[in-house]
Amino acid sequence: MCSVSTVEHVELEPKKELFREQCYTIRGQVQDKHHSVKPWTEIDVHINLFVVVPAGYTREDEKERNHEVKYPTALGVGGAVHKDRYSVLADLQVYEHGWISAYVLVPKEYQAIVYFFDERRGASLLRSACKLLLQTYPVEGGKLHLFGGSNGAMSSFQLMQTKPDWVASLHAFGGSIDASIDENGEIAPPFEVPPVGIPMFLHMGTTDNVELKGSWIDKMAYVGKQLANADYKPAARLTWYTGHGHSDVCDASTSGLLAKPALLRELEEGRKGANELN
Repeated sequence: MCSVSTVEHVELEPKKELFREQCYTIRGQVQDKHHSVKPWTEIDVHINLFVVVPAGYTREDEKERNHEVKYPTALGVGGAVHKDRYSVLADLQVYEHGWISAYVLVPKEYQAIVYFFDERRGASLLRSACKLLLQTYPVEGGKLHLFGGSNGAMSSFQLMQTKPDWVASLHAFGGSIDASIDENGEIAPPFEVPPVGIPMFLHMGTTDNVELKGSWIDKMAYVGKQLANADYKPAARLTWYTGHGHSDVCDASTSGLLAKPALLRELEEGRKGANELN
């Protein structure tokens, strides 16, 4: 089981007048198994959490926990191919719109080990990052808007299912639930519709991993069916991109698949839906 030991904080030099950054290093242990013949072993790792606050944000906003100013806050979680901050969220530059944005980064040496959707391999590290954000910053509604791509989308689904009270909205690109599909086409474990209404915006390409049995396409279609059957409220929108594959959707902003205005509207729609529930 993954565990967390320490959190370190570093104040970074401002890069622009529009925002300033803070960096946290979260240290812990995960389990790894390189080959099936080897037993699971515990390994010391660390991840980084970058937090970008908008202009006008001050330390007093953190100290005054009941301060009347609350900031909508988005967390980006990328996949194995995302070496830097998750692009779909980073490209939105939400700090220009009064948002706090945060990014979880896995150092290169741990990218083959740490997977936030796996309880053995880092799920509690992601939960610690979320808990840090919620305890340190004046987060609107006390909930985070999750932006996940590829494995990061799987991790966001997993977090939503284990900590629904922490999630304001879910925006998943090119990744679905962490599950397997048996020979009868049954999903295990099944997707459980969250007990509280969480706005969901799910994006998937029709050629994503089509060669794999039990691909993300199958799993996302299953999730969409479950949400439709539950008459899920508020918004739960699944968008299919015909002829597009994994990377196109995971990096929807840089690939040109989705324009910045459309993504900002989606984010604000998620914020509105979450605020109506609080």
